Amino acid sequence: MKKILMALAILAVTAGPALAAEQETLIKGDHEHGGFGGPVVKFTTFDFEPGVVVGGRGGWIIDHKLVIGGGGYGLTKNLNKDDGNYSDESQLSFGYGGFELEYIFGSDKLVHGSIYTLIGGGSLTLMGNENDNHMVESNEYFVFEPDLNLELNVAKFFRIGLGLGYRVVAGDEFHGYDYLGLSGVTGTLTFKFGKF
Repeated sequence: MKKILMALAILAVTAGPALAAEQETLIKGDHEHGGFGGPVVKFTTFDFEPGVVVGGRGGWIIDHKLVIGGGGYGLTKNLNKDDGNYSDESQLSFGYGGFELEYIFGSDKLVHGSIYTLIGGGSLTLMGNENDNHMVESNEYFVFEPDLNLELNVAKFFRIGLGLGYRVVAGDEFHGYDYLGLSGVTGTLTFKFGKF
């Protein structure tokens, strides 16, 4: 019995350093992590007419610089162009969202900048009238939206961002709307709440 206990003790002493070895990972070194979420308002154009898009976004922040996340947005006012196939009471709604990346410059500065992009998809949906508000038909689009931002550190947990970008939409024409009508310049107001 003493020999068995002695062998186990020797095994524990020699295996200890091997068990304490650093775990192998794809990304090396120590990194600080944070995250945020919040509402977004975008002032933009649809079919060269002013429009407002609202939604939200959130993300994981690595080393106060790189944000990996996602967001979703919808047009606040239904579109009303009609190609004659449906009644004038029918409504077209547009929404989009997807994967988002952002790189932040000087995150600890009171005012700092970032480069942001969304890569995802959207849908233009034909709805019934106000009394019969069900989906009649929809069409899918690819959406790419790069943006340059200025951000203000209001508090440790709260930031406000102003951005200027362009929404690029690719897809087929749908009830009088094509990719040019759905693409447009965006002015973005973002409210971020979280750990930065």
